[in-house]
Amino acid sequence: MYAIVKIGSKQFKVKEGSEIICDRVNSEPGAELTIDHVLMVSDAEKIVLGDELAKYKVLAQVIEHLKGDKILVFKYKPKKGYRRLHGHRQALSKLKITAIKKAGEKGKKSSKAKEGMAVSGGEK
Repeated sequence: MYAIVKIGSKQFKVKEGSEIICDRVNSEPGAELTIDHVLMVSDAEKIVLGDELAKYKVLAQVIEHLKGDKILVFKYKPKKGYRRLHGHRQALSKLKITAIKKAGEKGKKSSKAKEGMAVSGGEK
């Protein structure tokens, strides 16, 4: 089973147990996250899209915060004496996907409870 989720402005294909590196999230290392923005879920039998995705949640754990590779930005204008060197390191988080879950439906539980009441009432 795998899912495609959106974290920040990027999309990731995740499985249970996989690790991803995404933009920094506001959680401490070791904290559990719930990724609500699920775009697609697939298991061996079917692919789930559309309104049914509201039932699915992806759980992840923050492993660590880190920085990406340094990117150098060099601006230069010939014959003008203009040179600017600027560096950047992106703040990143490493996440481990712990579970892809489908939330329980309340409608089924209440209908089973009503059926149980009808059966017990008929036996008297």
